Amino acid sequence: MSTNVFLEHFPAAPPAPLADVLALFSPYGEITHIDERFEVAFTDGQPARLAWIDSSDDISVDAIGFEDADLADPLRHLVYAAMQRFGFVALDDDGRHAYVRSGLAHAVPAPLLQDLPGGLIEVSHPGELWPGEH
Repeated sequence: MSTNVFLEHFPAAPPAPLADVLALFSPYGEITHIDERFEVAFTDGQPARLAWIDSSDDISVDAIGFEDADLADPLRHLVYAAMQRFGFVALDDDGRHAYVRSGLAHAVPAPLLQDLPGGLIEVSHPGELWPGEH
């Protein structure tokens, strides 16, 4: 299944330094800087067609988006690495659930939680992301 996946960074989470996030993504493909955004063109279309990395201050990352993402193990591992290292919250197109690493549920703002019909899911390993897509 192909969809879009979003990683959001909220103030209560650990910092997400831009240089460190770019280093995480650099093995996956070419990174291009366009305005306030960096784009990653994945070399083989996996785990997504492309990703964009937003930084409003060129110091820290605000959000990451994966376009035409395949909800399979390569994406699970990359998303989980970003969640584990930087405290991102993962959301998909459906907006039914938010995934957060175990112990970081407090970082998700209450208004977002109220808008999630499926609630918040705490994960402790990559296989817990998108369990219906195994």
